[in-house]
Amino acid sequence: MKGFDRIFGDCVAFSPAIIGEAGRWLPTNPHAMTGGQLAFFEHTPCLCHATVATPVGVGHLIEAGHPMSCPRLIYQNDAQAIDILKSQAAEGRKLIINHLPLPTSIAPEAMWVDPKLVSRLNNKAALADWVPREFLPRRRVVPSVGIADDPGLLPCVLKVATDSSTGGGADLMACHSRHDFADAFSFFRGAKQLVVEDWIEFTDLWCLNFACTHDGKVEELGSARQLIDSKLAFVGNLFGDVNAPPHSICEVVLALAQRLVADGYCGILGVDVGRAADGSWYLYDINARMNASTAPLLALRKFPWLSSHPLQRSVRLQGESLREVVALSRRAVADMRFLPLSTFDPGVGGLEGAPSIGGIVAGADLEDIQAYLHKHLGQHAPIP
Repeated sequence: MKGFDRIFGDCVAFSPAIIGEAGRWLPTNPHAMTGGQLAFFEHTPCLCHATVATPVGVGHLIEAGHPMSCPRLIYQNDAQAIDILKSQAAEGRKLIINHLPLPTSIAPEAMWVDPKLVSRLNNKAALADWVPREFLPRRRVVPSVGIADDPGLLPCVLKVATDSSTGGGADLMACHSRHDFADAFSFFRGAKQLVVEDWIEFTDLWCLNFACTHDGKVEELGSARQLIDSKLAFVGNLFGDVNAPPHSICEVVLALAQRLVADGYCGILGVDVGRAADGSWYLYDINARMNASTAPLLALRKFPWLSSHPLQRSVRLQGESLREVVALSRRAVADMRFLPLSTFDPGVGGLEGAPSIGGIVAGADLEDIQAYLHKHLGQHAPIP
């Protein structure tokens, strides 16, 4: 798999934009998430926010070996993004949409895959429709009213059941006490349904990536070990010298991907799996879109020097200005320790936050990676 163009075929346009209500259950800083695909499309027009497509940022990615040849459809706000998508549809291109819902002014017929199917795949309430029972965590779907005082549900994880995009841990909360449960109930107020999932003590969490191509084939892109903090928020991926999921679980997920293709899905597919403390495996989430680990997995194929180090970790370098972060990135690239994949300059869009470069840092182990980030790049903690 050389790049995304081969997955999607011709006469399409790609949009990772998070517009309006699509961002309700996603992490903050949505515009920074629109740059990760630019290095891996060559011909397909790609919607991206102005903050990820600056001359300084694009120039640095070209320096690092990315072609950056795809047409960049740059927007500053939601209204511009919608106008661009309408224009692409009017030119006869089908829209590949990472995050739903889209405004009703964009017809479902304009989209590459039926949005109802994508929403159903991403809705955690429908997980049992796809995952074999023996790999499904014990769960129930309940209305979001009238359950806050039921201690019999503890310990558990509360997850929002919605047709909108979810991810990064912004859509779930761990509940070990009635106080936790009350906080979660308050946080999810306004959601129509919730998933109450039994608490599982996971020892390892993985995202398995697949390309479901336009010609009906399924190709494995690889797997990434997920790093999750105590609040269940996603904080990065590990690649390389880490224990991969067993072949038997990969075969189960591959069969799931093949079924989804038969049902009409095409595109990137990420399936989250976990190993419990007792050795059992569970499939606990489906993401029918580009995942945080997708671009790094393609980069590891394209830039084999990264694998000269046993371990790789996704990070985001930060600094006072984008030029300062580019200088750090250049130093790390010269050391053959870092590959930039996207840049972000919030000042260009009048946004708050630190300029940053997302990419992959490589090392002997986590301690070595952390030491390199701190001592050589002045980064006090890895940032996903």
